Amino acid sequence: MKTSTAAPSSPAPTESLDSPANSNASLFAAPEALGTVSISSEPDGAEIFVDDKFHGNTPATLKLPTGSHAVVLKFPGRADWRRTLEILKSSKTSLKAALDPAS
Repeated sequence: MKTSTAAPSSPAPTESLDSPANSNASLFAAPEALGTVSISSEPDGAEIFVDDKFHGNTPATLKLPTGSHAVVLKFPGRADWRRTLEILKSSKTSLKAALDPAS
């Protein structure tokens, strides 16, 4: 007579594409789906926001996924500088922002 020592079978955990563990998957684009943007400002040191997310201070070079992006530069005592930028595959773009004194 054989005795079975196997544990009772239970369903294996599964992970759907909508699970939080995979929520970062859409944040990473394939290298060929990126463009490069060099951003400078007068004065230097402005905060860079792309699509409402902080990306550092000017001057900076960013790699962004293709598509339309809202770029905002902020500097204390200066008016915010806003542009909508269309990033094309493998493109290289330069932005030079003159931040005017706040009124």
